[in-house]
Amino acid sequence: MRTSIAASDWTDDPYWLEVVSRANRLSREEGLAAHAQLARMCKVDGKAICEHEHQVSWSQATWPGRFELLELGHAAATQLPKRQFIDRLRNADGYLGAAAELRARHMLRMSGAKVRAAKNGQGPGLAEFLCRWPSRAEAIVEVKSFHQGKALERANNIVVTTQQELAYLDNEVSGFRGKLTWSNDLFDAPLDDLAILFTTRRAIERAKELASRTRSGHVVLEGIGILDMTRDTNAQTFRVEYGGYAPSKESTFKRLHVSLDKAMRQCATHPNLPAIVVLDVDAFGLARNALGLVEAWAAEQPQLGVIVIIEREHAPNASYGNVRLIGGRRAEEVADLCSAFEFCEEGHLHYQPLCSPGAPCESLFWLFKADVNVVADKAR
Repeated sequence: MRTSIAASDWTDDPYWLEVVSRANRLSREEGLAAHAQLARMCKVDGKAICEHEHQVSWSQATWPGRFELLELGHAAATQLPKRQFIDRLRNADGYLGAAAELRARHMLRMSGAKVRAAKNGQGPGLAEFLCRWPSRAEAIVEVKSFHQGKALERANNIVVTTQQELAYLDNEVSGFRGKLTWSNDLFDAPLDDLAILFTTRRAIERAKELASRTRSGHVVLEGIGILDMTRDTNAQTFRVEYGGYAPSKESTFKRLHVSLDKAMRQCATHPNLPAIVVLDVDAFGLARNALGLVEAWAAEQPQLGVIVIIEREHAPNASYGNVRLIGGRRAEEVADLCSAFEFCEEGHLHYQPLCSPGAPCESLFWLFKADVNVVADKAR
């Protein structure tokens, strides 16, 4: 399946054909136009992007990833981005931000707005777009995208290595079951690879020693967590249950807060217009843990119209853009934006440029859910 997204014979690729066929809001012509734009954006000197670290290389290898690329190509087909912007998409470090801007611009167009680049305003800084609806309402727009961050990547490395090492206990210990509770030190003081191996292998020896005494107890893995061992005479092998791990909601909000503050400073260059801030958290799912704190912050921003939180989810028959709107003090002035979104029968708020919502909705990680009866009344 790792064929180039820019391959000339892409229409013979059954995976691409399936993706296009399920994008029931696109005609075949629109699907072909979306691919043509992908080919334009993802070729450098006639060769397709193939760098291992570039997101495109990963996205084109899976069906959900291709759906994301199709949405990006569809957005580009309606806007025809210039070479300078395409260069940002081709850069591994700039891809997420550029893709978020392209999708956000398309979202604004879907709401009926005319979008143009923001010119320099009052003070330093520059926001992304100015938009104007047929109602003559206007807004200044800033887009921010997030990825999981280096701290979480380091924590993930610790978790994976620890699980691999503790798997050696499976056939060496019987009569016990285990549960590992992760430490907050995963994020606060991450270990290097050598320290992880030293700590886990030392813990393995302690666990074997504890098991030889045939009694329950726990083993501390410094900087990693605590392994609880419970006597279970029916356990033929040792299996460990792993708890969840994530930075605190305050820590997550701190990361969002930096970008939110910067977005408001950029929007303040046009102080007479309400601000729309689009937060694309598709690559940072933990952001949902801090949305309560984002709401409290938003209530204190005098220029803010709305924060649009968006992430993507892929079900067997649809691609879902899950949305949550966090209103600010000037929310009424940007109400026209809401026409870009829709409620499904389950009351989830979506942005779906490619697919009609399924019935029943297959989305599992919706960001907002309204009262279904209220939604039905509005629809009537």
